[in-house]
Amino acid sequence: MNYKTLGETIHKFRIAKGLSLDDLAEACQVNRSTVFRWEKGNTRRISYGNMMILIDKIGIPPESFILNEEPSIGLHEREVSDIRFKIRKTISDIDDKDSLETILNIIRAIKKQKK
Repeated sequence: MNYKTLGETIHKFRIAKGLSLDDLAEACQVNRSTVFRWEKGNTRRISYGNMMILIDKIGIPPESFILNEEPSIGLHEREVSDIRFKIRKTISDIDDKDSLETILNIIRAIKKQKK
């Protein structure tokens, strides 16, 4: 993973939310210098718990951690990101196979309509 790009993404989203390094450090229960290192790409590890806080607190799309995407931070994109996060969080609570299959089929139908 290219942590430089991820760091730049963390920085852009933090600034867009109007948060300081100290605000984000407090939310993640780390030192201010740790957040600074994340943003500069000078770290090899961000814990899963802190990734979830970054996703929730500043709206970084989860795929940024997986696909190393650098998303834009326009208002519409943030709203879409928030909705994606809520969907993932809601789906993670469902453990019924039939319900998950139904949700998957709905998503496939929506994606098919957009093509």
